[in-house]
Amino acid sequence: MVAERLFRWFGGPIRGRTTAVAAVVVGLALGLGGFALVSILRAELEHNLRASTELLASDVAALIRTESIPKPVYFQGESAGAVQVVTDDAQHRVLVASRSLEGESPIAHFALAGPGPEGHVARGLPLSEGDRFYVVALRAQTPQGRVLVYSAAPFDRVDRVVHSVTLALLGGIPVLLALVGLTTWLVTGRVLRPVESIRMEVAEISDRDLHRRVPVSDRDDEIARLAHTMNDMLDRLDGAANRQRRFVADASHELRSPLTSIRTQLEVGLAHPDRTDWAPVIEDVLIDQTRVERLVKDMLLMARLDSVEVALRRAPVDLGDLVRAELGRRPLGRVPINLAATGPAVVSGDPDQLAQVLRNLVDNAEHHAETTVDVTVGGAVATTLPHHGSSLVTLVVADDGPGVPTDARERIFEPFSRMDHARASADGGSGLGLAIVRDIVANHDGTIYLAESLKGARFVVELPAQR
Repeated sequence: MVAERLFRWFGGPIRGRTTAVAAVVVGLALGLGGFALVSILRAELEHNLRASTELLASDVAALIRTESIPKPVYFQGESAGAVQVVTDDAQHRVLVASRSLEGESPIAHFALAGPGPEGHVARGLPLSEGDRFYVVALRAQTPQGRVLVYSAAPFDRVDRVVHSVTLALLGGIPVLLALVGLTTWLVTGRVLRPVESIRMEVAEISDRDLHRRVPVSDRDDEIARLAHTMNDMLDRLDGAANRQRRFVADASHELRSPLTSIRTQLEVGLAHPDRTDWAPVIEDVLIDQTRVERLVKDMLLMARLDSVEVALRRAPVDLGDLVRAELGRRPLGRVPINLAATGPAVVSGDPDQLAQVLRNLVDNAEHHAETTVDVTVGGAVATTLPHHGSSLVTLVVADDGPGVPTDARERIFEPFSRMDHARASADGGSGLGLAIVRDIVANHDGTIYLAESLKGARFVVELPAQR
C-alpha cells in the first residue's frame, strides 16, 4: 500500500519512479534505524555511566570503612569520576575529596532514606568538563563516624560518543542513499531494456506486417514470459488477419460468380430484347439472387458469431425435443430422415443457435445422401475430458453419401472449403454452413468432428450436459 502511494506521488517513467521509491523507502528505513540506534546507544551508555558511578561510590565506601580516610582520596580509575566524603550531620562538612574536588563545598545534599545508593542528575558542579552530571550518594560507617560518600561522573563523554555516531550516520546515510539510487537506476535500466525493445518493435508493427515478432531474451523471467505472450498474441492476430483476408477473398469469389451470371444474362437480354425469352432469364436470375442472398445471410451470421459484443443467450435446452420440433417443421426432402433419441439430453445454450446447427448439418447430409439421413441424440454420458463438464450430450448426423476424405476432415469446417466434386458447396450451398456449425458449437463449449463411418459422412457434436 505504501509503495503504491509512493508510485502515485512520483510520476514519470518507471525507472525514475522505482529509483525514487527505493531511495525514499531506504531513507525512511535508515532514518528510523539510525534514530533507534542512537537512542539505544545513549540509553546503554547512560546506564553504564550510572552503574560505574554507583560502583565508584561503593568502592570508596568499602575503602574508608576499614581504613583511615586518605587525603586526598585516590582510587583506581579516578579519571572516570570524582568523589567527596562528607559528614552525615547537619554541618555536612567535607572530610576528603578527590583531586578534582579539593577545596570545594559539598556537591550535593542528599537525605538518604535507606542504606543503599541513591542517584540524581545535577548541573553546575565544579568539575573540569561537562555541565550535566550523575551524582550518587552512599552512607558509610567509618572509625571516625558516619559519613556520606558522593561520587559524580559527567555525561559529557556520553554526549560526545552519541554526537560522533550521529554525525557518522548523517554523513553516511546520504552516501548510502546515493549508492542505492544509482544501483536501482542502473539495475532497473538493465531490467527494462528488453521491455523497451518490445515496445519499439510493437510500435512498428501494423496490420500489414503481423508476421514480425518481438525479441525474446534467453533468461526465464517475467519479461521473457511477457515476450512469449506478446508473440503468441501476434500469432493469433496474424492467423486471424490471414483468415479474414482469405474469407474476404473467398467471399468475393463466391459473390462474383452469381453476380456475373446475373449481369451477363441481363446484358444479353437487353442486347436482343425482341429475341429474348424473358421467363427463363428471370428464373435464372432469381436462382442466382437466391444464392447471393443465402451467402450474404450466412456471412452476416458468421460475423455475428465472431462479434465479442454479442452475448450468448443461455437457457436449459432439451436437445431431443429441439430436434423433434425442427424435423417436424422441416418439409419433406428427397431422402427420408430417421431420428433416434436415447434419454434426456439437456444442455445449456441458445436454442436458436442450436437449431441452426441441426439445420445446417441436416441440409448438408440431405444434399449428399443417396438414400437416407440418420439423426441420433444421445443422453448424457460421463466424460473425463478437462474442457467439458462431468457429462456430455451428443448429436450425430450421418448420411450414406460419398463421404469426406480423411485428409479433409478438418479443412471441411473452414469457410468456402472445397472438397471433391461430390461434396462441393457449389451445388447450391453457400460454403459457410459447416463453418457456422463449428463456431456455434465452440461458443457452447462443445466440439464437432467427423467420426469413422462405413459409408458417407458421420458428424458428431458433443456438448456439455446441463449441471
